[in-house]
Amino acid sequence: MRSHLSLAPLAIALFTLLGAPLAPTAGAQGAALRVDRFTVHQGLAQNNVSAVAQDRAGFVWAGTPRGLQRFDGYAFVRYASLDSAAPRELEERISALLVDAEGTLWVATPRAIFRRAAHGRRLTRLPLTNVFTAWAPDSVGRLWVLDGGALRWVARADTGARLVTVRVDAPAAGCPAVATSRAGGLWIGCERDDETRVVHLDPATGARRTYRAAEARGVRALAEDAIGRVWLGGNGGLTVLEPGSTRFRAHPVFRGTVVGDVRPQRDGGVLVLAEEMERTTGAVSRLDRAGRVTQQWTPREVFAQVPLAHQLMVDREGGFWIATVTQGLARLDVTRPVFDQVSSRSGPRLPFASDFVVALHESLDGSLWVGTLRGGAYRVAPDWGRLEAFLPDARDSDALPSVDVWDFEEDAAGNVWIATSLGICRWAPPGLRCHRASGVEGAGGSSLAADADGWFWLARSRRGVIAFDPASGRFGAPVPTSELAITVYADRDSGYLWMGGEGLRRVKVKHGQVAGPIEPVPTAQPASAVIFEVQRDHEGALWLASEAGLQRWDVAARRFARVEVPELRGTTVYSIEEDADGRFWLGTGHGLVQYSPATGISRRYRREDGVTDGEFNRRAALLRRSGEMVFGGVEGLTVFRPSQVTGHRGPTPVVFTRWRRVTAQGVVETALDGVDDLRVGPGDRAVTLEFTALAFAQGPARRYRYRLEGVNAEWVESTERTVTFASLPPGRLVFHVQAAAGAEEWDEPGASLRLHVVPPVWRTWWFRALAAAVLLALAWALHRARLRRALETERLRLRISRDLHDEIGAGLSGIALLSDAAGGGVRLPERERAQLQRIGRSARRMAKDLRDIVWAIDPDADRLEMVVSRMRDVADDLLPQAQVRFHAPPAEALSGTVGMAARRDLLLIYQELLHNVARHAQASAVDIHVVVGREEIELQVSDDGRGFEPAAVRAGTGLKSMRERATRVGARLDLTSARPGGTTARVIMRRA
Repeated sequence: MRSHLSLAPLAIALFTLLGAPLAPTAGAQGAALRVDRFTVHQGLAQNNVSAVAQDRAGFVWAGTPRGLQRFDGYAFVRYASLDSAAPRELEERISALLVDAEGTLWVATPRAIFRRAAHGRRLTRLPLTNVFTAWAPDSVGRLWVLDGGALRWVARADTGARLVTVRVDAPAAGCPAVATSRAGGLWIGCERDDETRVVHLDPATGARRTYRAAEARGVRALAEDAIGRVWLGGNGGLTVLEPGSTRFRAHPVFRGTVVGDVRPQRDGGVLVLAEEMERTTGAVSRLDRAGRVTQQWTPREVFAQVPLAHQLMVDREGGFWIATVTQGLARLDVTRPVFDQVSSRSGPRLPFASDFVVALHESLDGSLWVGTLRGGAYRVAPDWGRLEAFLPDARDSDALPSVDVWDFEEDAAGNVWIATSLGICRWAPPGLRCHRASGVEGAGGSSLAADADGWFWLARSRRGVIAFDPASGRFGAPVPTSELAITVYADRDSGYLWMGGEGLRRVKVKHGQVAGPIEPVPTAQPASAVIFEVQRDHEGALWLASEAGLQRWDVAARRFARVEVPELRGTTVYSIEEDADGRFWLGTGHGLVQYSPATGISRRYRREDGVTDGEFNRRAALLRRSGEMVFGGVEGLTVFRPSQVTGHRGPTPVVFTRWRRVTAQGVVETALDGVDDLRVGPGDRAVTLEFTALAFAQGPARRYRYRLEGVNAEWVESTERTVTFASLPPGRLVFHVQAAAGAEEWDEPGASLRLHVVPPVWRTWWFRALAAAVLLALAWALHRARLRRALETERLRLRISRDLHDEIGAGLSGIALLSDAAGGGVRLPERERAQLQRIGRSARRMAKDLRDIVWAIDPDADRLEMVVSRMRDVADDLLPQAQVRFHAPPAEALSGTVGMAARRDLLLIYQELLHNVARHAQASAVDIHVVVGREEIELQVSDDGRGFEPAAVRAGTGLKSMRERATRVGARLDLTSARPGGTTARVIMRRA
């Protein structure tokens, strides 16, 4: 069965409704109108929105009876959160909002007007005398204000702004609207005595002229367009004053409507926001220069109830913002989306019996063939204006045999062949001719390919692959395959037929016959994974779409190898289509993926990017000759132009909207308003920055990259709008962020924010300087204390040595002398004389030992020259019978000191060595060498005595004592001896 459906009546019906030529809202392909609603559930202070405006940065401002709010596309922020010094009035009723040509934001409240410069962060208040009524900017930048019954204008200067009253005899009272004239002067809409009039006033001269608007009631909007027409909207619809006319006339299309706003366009047309009170619907209409309605948008999901829409604002992306009394804010995206969705549910709709599209083909005449699962086949005219359906019909033998249509192919004569589950059909005017192939089991196929000889090859799932001759309409012999066969690809250059399914095989074919062995082809996937498509790119490389992802033929290895594409992880690739720039577009189970083999860059497009259909699970992908690309999915057709998806749309400003600090007291969150410098305190443990690209239109999702100058030089990419830093280093850092839409290039320069990270007190320069000064002072004090203690110790040592020498030494010497004198008496017996001699010897020995002690503690003896001199004296005393040769540097060459403890131990070791020589060596000559180096003192005692065997000598008390003393002062003691040959002792001690 074949049926013809025309889409033209949809446009005709709208034409009749509006009484003027109408361009379809969604364009030729029928994209649905996107509507975004914002109410108290999204953060609005109240659903009654009195005003809406967009500033130069891109923020949208909303005025409600509960104050002024800023919107960044994600969150509404009350103005008091942006400015802690904001007056109370901005938390109450907002009457109107306006952004002038200089980017200044004007905010009107009932009793005052506030002015905020484009790059300012504070509002300047201008008090009103009466109650705000209306305002309008003129061509020279002045803002005119109706202040109750007075006409005033804002005079701006470097020091601020003020309101100036114009004293003219003008009817300002009861006039709710004002507009400026291109020729100079003002238009004022007034209502008096149930009559609506519009007054043209020249404020400079006071001249005025009144125009009657008999059909207008309840003035709501007043504007002059680019060609001089004056439009008046209100409860009585829309009226217009043509140039040169003296009366307003009603526009017929808007009779019975309430016009809430009129916005002139640069081309001379106007946008009209109107409501049909009786039908409880509303619409935004575009009128051309001739006053004809050329487009109209009627979003019933927004205007399902009477919203009392009273303001229309067009943002810089072309979207319409509608402020309503009862339903908050609505944004209508009237621009043509990058991705169009065409299905039985789109508007205008294509009446498919099933939206599950599994096959696509473009015939030579430009028609688009669409095969569906359970819905038959469709032929769509090149202009999308006519659709022809092909469905099964039991009464027609040539009707489509099945509702499942899997593939299309075109023969050399231009006939289109349709592969279904139960057979193959040829379409050629005037109709179909189908082949069910009696005697051939499973003549239908899931994939169809034409080889170089013009034969078709059909993949038949478990029944293998079969040939078909379109010229004769007969089937050839089946090609047996043990695995599932889902797809076939006939390579016309090599003559190979590739068969994919559970595994991959190829075979040479010629004239519908197998001309060689069937060869298994190794792939990079498990045996159970399925291959869905084999495709050759413009360079001749072979590619596979499979459950294992994307694979490419490796010529050297003679096998298919997996291509690592990050966006394909965890999903199945069903189809491959190459665009004119060599990029691959891949249909997957999770959206569309764009992949460039040349650069390796990939990008996924999903619902948030405008791709309504999130699943493309069949081999339905097509690049049309016009450059348009079509993909079939479970929800219909997705249509787009690759150049529009990947092309640059112009920079979108990136702004900082909020920051959070984790402090010892908790989380502190602050909204940002145009700041470029933030202070991070020493107690802030972590900082989170929130930013966004101010874009409200649908399209590819934004991605971001950022870097923190002063910490890292590399960009970090992310799809998140926030970044958190912990333990930032002290100093001045700069945070940079850039945005991009989809696969576009990065918008430069992006946005920057300086961060002044204040260090803790102990990490500041002044604290470190103070600490260093304190440490230096402490070190100096300790040094002075050590010097004092050293001096006191020296004085004590000197005093002790002198006391010992002067008192005890003198006493011992006196005892020795007295004992000698008493022992010399002749009357003493021999026994007493011997005792007195022993007393004298003991006293002299004690005096000698005392001299050694006095020398050891005497500070003057610390000098190295004194140590060497003492060694010389000791040698003369202990070795009176031997020839002593003492070698030491001259006194003037001996500098430095030796500590008391080290000096004493060194002298005792020296004395013990000389005692051993005197008692045991029987030496006739002794050589003593004292070598003083920069770091060491070396003492060497050598004799020519009888020597000893070191191995046979038992370590006595003397040797043990010497080694202990040497260890205590960090010295090394070496003894060498031979029998005969004498003995040499070496003591090496480091200088302090």
